[in-house]
Amino acid sequence: MSVESIHNLEKEIHRDQSPTEFANNGYANRIKSLGSSYSTSTHLVSYQKIIQELNKKYTLLNLSNKIVAPVDGGLTPTTLTNFMS
Repeated sequence: MSVESIHNLEKEIHRDQSPTEFANNGYANRIKSLGSSYSTSTHLVSYQKIIQELNKKYTLLNLSNKIVAPVDGGLTPTTLTNFMS
């Protein structure tokens, strides 16, 4: 089994318009599972970008209650601790 790419997953989140995968935390769980292959400290910016994309999609799909705080005004996480736990 190959390792999932952070960048490809971000693109998939951007393209997906179906609320089911978002409502069921599918993407959030897939992002969390990236931690076993991609260090959050080494790939901090990549994680911030993908979680920002996820948060934007939550907002568009009326799932804002799924956004894990803290985030800035652009929906970028200011820390990964809460999201990754």
